[in-house]
Amino acid sequence: MPYLIIRRPLPFENAFAQTIVGDVNLQEHVFKHIGATFCAERQQYEIKQHPSWVLDKLEEIGYRVVSSACNANVMVWTMHAHPAM
Repeated sequence: MPYLIIRRPLPFENAFAQTIVGDVNLQEHVFKHIGATFCAERQQYEIKQHPSWVLDKLEEIGYRVVSSACNANVMVWTMHAHPAM
């Protein structure tokens, strides 16, 4: 899966907010690299790290931000990694 969606509720300063990384289709090496845990109730991977930390960690394994968007409630990044040949 070369595309990955990252979301974070606003404001970032909310200590209880989780950064959401992908969904049930997230590849194992990705969630292990960043330490995300699976939330079965919401069917998504989450991590209690600031989004900039998550984006940096994903860049280490070849992901790049290709798009971002924001509204009053959430910030979203779309990331892409070229599939391994």
